[in-house]
Amino acid sequence: SLVIPVYNVEGQYLEECLDSILGQTYQNFEICIADDCSTRQDTLDTLDRYERMDDRIKVVHRKENGHISRATNSALEMASGEFVGLIDNDDLLCKNALYEVVKALNEDRSIDFVYTDEDKLETDGKFCEPHFKPDFAMDNFLALNYICHFSVIRKRILDIVGGFRTGFEGAQDYDLFLRVLDQTDRVRHIPKVLYRWRKIPGSTAENSAFKSYAADAGVKALEDYLSRNNIKASVNCQVGTVYCVSYAETEEPVVDVVIPYSGNRGKLEACVNFLMTACYYPNFHIVVLARPGMEKTDLFGFGKLTEINWIKGIKAFNRYAKKSRADCFLFWDEENTTLDPDWMKKMVAYAARQEFGAVGCNVMSLRTNHFASGLVIADRTRAIFVRKNYIGMGYSPVNRSLVGESGYFVSRRHFVEAGGFDGRLSGAAVHFDLQIRLGRKYRNIVAAQLYYLQKREIPWEKELPEMDCMKDFEKDPYYNPNLSGRIAYQLDSAKEGRARTE
Repeated sequence: SLVIPVYNVEGQYLEECLDSILGQTYQNFEICIADDCSTRQDTLDTLDRYERMDDRIKVVHRKENGHISRATNSALEMASGEFVGLIDNDDLLCKNALYEVVKALNEDRSIDFVYTDEDKLETDGKFCEPHFKPDFAMDNFLALNYICHFSVIRKRILDIVGGFRTGFEGAQDYDLFLRVLDQTDRVRHIPKVLYRWRKIPGSTAENSAFKSYAADAGVKALEDYLSRNNIKASVNCQVGTVYCVSYAETEEPVVDVVIPYSGNRGKLEACVNFLMTACYYPNFHIVVLARPGMEKTDLFGFGKLTEINWIKGIKAFNRYAKKSRADCFLFWDEENTTLDPDWMKKMVAYAARQEFGAVGCNVMSLRTNHFASGLVIADRTRAIFVRKNYIGMGYSPVNRSLVGESGYFVSRRHFVEAGGFDGRLSGAAVHFDLQIRLGRKYRNIVAAQLYYLQKREIPWEKELPEMDCMKDFEKDPYYNPNLSGRIAYQLDSAKEGRARTE
């Protein structure tokens, strides 16, 4: 069942919308339309003509204007299908949209929620601004309604949550999706452009600033989601309809700051001095991770101020982790610094939560001023650094398969549960292997509003050695296969073309 709320849309646009549905390669559908007291004659004439044209088209004329939530609910009341697709009255479905959705539903009968990629349609008919989305990523969604169009949801769940709610106009889809996600995690993403969002002057597709009230409604929807799920957090609107959920600080759990020792005593002392003087978080100890054979170094009396443990080798650290009194580990680097003295406190608020695995943040190179926001896995042999903001993600926490090799937190419980580091690996691979394994059970996240600084240059990519955790790798769930495998979030024209035509 395809539900469409209609209000004073230009007759030509409504015709094109309905024609795009009637022209689908998959034909087992119905169209449920609720007219919200339109006054335009061409709107009413178009509805009348199409209702007489095809008996799969049902139209109800509301007796009073109720705005988009009530109008969509009126359309939902007529829906008899097992699944419901949501369409705006001036947008277009690509001709294979329903076929691709039904194909996914037939492949896995347990799916409750399907969404696809989308692009926009200029008034001159040109396609623009393709949005290539990740597979379902909860923290990306808490930052932005990236799911948007085309969305298809099991009707039974829509009935359970009660359809759309008034008072959330401007973010009514966002509010609905958040309530649907309370009921199911059976979500499937189809990485193909199957929906065309028309850019009409004054529409959200043309410029979200035209509907500034949407941002306020989005904050309200998020706050309600957090409240009913007993999550202690605050919501801030970053820009447009992009949000940042900040979790309440915990009661200062114990942190072990793990610093790999290069053998340069001066660097290690500078790092410890920085942590002791420029970090306001009081409840941490220092673990120096040295290679076997390295001699313990006197750190000029820092041991009088904080506990400093010397651990030699990865396997020894795994044994230490099992008996450590720490609640969280922070894997740091000798040359890292931060500008925010509360950085550790803010990061611990994430790491202390059960749902998060590896918790990283942005890194800025002091040498080049380039930044990176974690990495995406291009293939079994390479990971590429995210050095570009994409669809608002630079303003809010985002999910990543890899959060970087230093400057990240892991709860001790999750670290031990995952089996610790793989002692057969070395260098960055030790951390990447751990993060991939954690990410399969928990959500790895980059707290994008926080930074640390490093002296090294940030490369474009990292080679990945052969790792057991990658044997069944198919694709990075947080990265769209239509985007470049060389430069993160770069549009690849060949892939983009296939995504629009296949």
